[in-house]
Amino acid sequence: MEMQEWRRLAIQSIAFFAVVFVSSLGFSQRIQQQLEVGVRAEDYKESQRQKTVSAQEKKEEPTVATKALVEERSNTYIKIPKKAVPTPAKVYLQNKYMDFQVILTFQGVAPGSIDAGDILRVRGYHVSGGIITKKDPAFRKIEVVDQKKQDDENNSIQLKFTLKKAYEPILFESDEAYYISLLSARKAHDKIVVVDAGHGGMDEGTSSANRKYHEKDIVLAVQEKLSRLLDKADMTVYYTRTKDEKVSKKARTRLANALQADLFVSIHCNALQGGVNTFGVETLYAGKNPEYGKLANRELADVILEQVAVSADMKKRGTIKRNGLYLLRHAKVPATIVEIGYMTNQSDMSLLKKEIGQQKIAEGIYQGIVNAMEKGAKGEKNS
Repeated sequence: MEMQEWRRLAIQSIAFFAVVFVSSLGFSQRIQQQLEVGVRAEDYKESQRQKTVSAQEKKEEPTVATKALVEERSNTYIKIPKKAVPTPAKVYLQNKYMDFQVILTFQGVAPGSIDAGDILRVRGYHVSGGIITKKDPAFRKIEVVDQKKQDDENNSIQLKFTLKKAYEPILFESDEAYYISLLSARKAHDKIVVVDAGHGGMDEGTSSANRKYHEKDIVLAVQEKLSRLLDKADMTVYYTRTKDEKVSKKARTRLANALQADLFVSIHCNALQGGVNTFGVETLYAGKNPEYGKLANRELADVILEQVAVSADMKKRGTIKRNGLYLLRHAKVPATIVEIGYMTNQSDMSLLKKEIGQQKIAEGIYQGIVNAMEKGAKGEKNS
């Protein structure tokens, strides 16, 4: 083979290996980018935040039932006779439990076709309609929201019921009427857990040293992974937020108290000015005894701390009594705040920003909740 031919083959070989090398680098970088979850403020998309649909966003269609079956579930219900409702294209119910609000939507009805006077409120043998007084045991307000579109097909009318406590509603339909059965959440469910992703919206919480990562996004990403585990568990879970929105501390604790939840777990990240060498997981609790539930706050905090530390292989900093924190001071149920790591520490941030790290933390919180529920069921209140 002539010298020129050897040179040509050598150049082709070098070019080929260069392409393979560059491609492998690109693939490695893509894998790394996938491991680092998109929780940076500039690229954390809403679609990534809301992989799990909140119960508040679900639209439940009516279940066929008789009036007797409705009354069998609960003696408190709403009745809308069908003679007052034009045949709608679609009917669905939403439970906005953070606002103690139930919304019934009729899609595809003529403007002005449904009136507040058509709505009946039933409690046992007592039937009422019209104006709601302060003495009403279940209702605060009823609103009829009519879009008033000229095109009936696209017009919708919403009936908004603001309630005095947390209910678990179910929409029923019979030949004569639509019914919304109102059963208290505590009677509807045997095991109730409230999970709270801290901060949200304009309240970013703490941040990493370079300001690329914010607490509100990281705790929401952990909660999303936790929800996948809890969805398969034998318990009912309520979430104070499932997207990037601000929720008041009062609303968060109000939900847990109204539900008389078995557990209230709030997820946060830690930070310490100048504390680059401070790291690890810790849980906070109030020294008072809960009004509801069989578990002590300290015991719940201990269980969550132990499981997160083991699952995520993190330093166990301990359980800390913090009576002054709003969530813990106002919670009437067993409650803890789990600080899942220090955003001011490079080692903790390496865990917090990656999907695999968030998954391990979520698994620890999940196992802690399961263990705490088992202890509570046994009535093992030790502190």
